[in-house]
Amino acid sequence: MKVQNILQSLSSKAESDTPFTASEKAFIENVQLPIYKILNVRSALKHTSISLTEFTDIVANDLLYQYILEILDLMAEQTAALRNVQVSDEEITKFLEQVRNAKKAITSKKNEAYREMNQKLLMIQSIMIDEQKVENIFDASQSGEK
Repeated sequence: MKVQNILQSLSSKAESDTPFTASEKAFIENVQLPIYKILNVRSALKHTSISLTEFTDIVANDLLYQYILEILDLMAEQTAALRNVQVSDEEITKFLEQVRNAKKAITSKKNEAYREMNQKLLMIQSIMIDEQKVENIFDASQSGEK
């Protein structure tokens, strides 16, 4: 719910051209998705195929993936330190391989979410171009009638 509230605030501020707070700027910087760009596209279109709820899920997942990857990195670092305490090198190597595999799986899921969002952005951009073409055709036909 917190991510949705932050995105709602960012969206409202993007639409009204109100400056973001320091914590909102930090939020934008911490998420690896192009939040600012997406909010501007949503604001420009007014009606977009990306719902704020759907966008919230993607951003929340991005934050979750980052958090899990940070935990896995910390686990790998701490496990490497166990070698000094006479824990079986074979067991440590096996565990570190499992951590690497988990990181690969998380990264893969994260990249999949990025691809989905990118496809939606491309679709929106395409729709915007088509909408502009339709407006131009309509404007040209209206000018020709006068």
